[in-house]
Amino acid sequence: MDKVRVDVIGDPGFFAEVSDEAARLDRSNSWILQRCLHLSLPVLAELAPDSAEVAAMKLSPLRNLAMAESSDPAIAELASPPKGTAKRMFFMPRAMYEAFDREADRLKLSADEILMWAWKRAGDEIRALPPQDGDE
Repeated sequence: MDKVRVDVIGDPGFFAEVSDEAARLDRSNSWILQRCLHLSLPVLAELAPDSAEVAAMKLSPLRNLAMAESSDPAIAELASPPKGTAKRMFFMPRAMYEAFDREADRLKLSADEILMWAWKRAGDEIRALPPQDGDE
């Protein structure tokens, strides 16, 4: 399966919640976010670009962050997250990435905004999953 790397900048609390659930379920952080996207993409596809829900996603403090986009990996790596945030990388199947990237373009949202929204939307469903080995 062809995978795509997605770099996400966000609140450390977001990453801690995802990591806690990944550890509890004996899964990777990437699996958790893939599951959230799987559960959330159909809803995202139905949202209008001018909807209140999309407007709320655009209120992210990272919204106006000028991301360093460079074809030189050494320069791109120098871009650091803003104070009070963290940067993590996740992997997802190319088909899932392409679906969520199309929605990001349509709604004018960043990957960060969509992944954090998907976690908020599907986090309770993830927390309701039983641990992988069946123990609590």
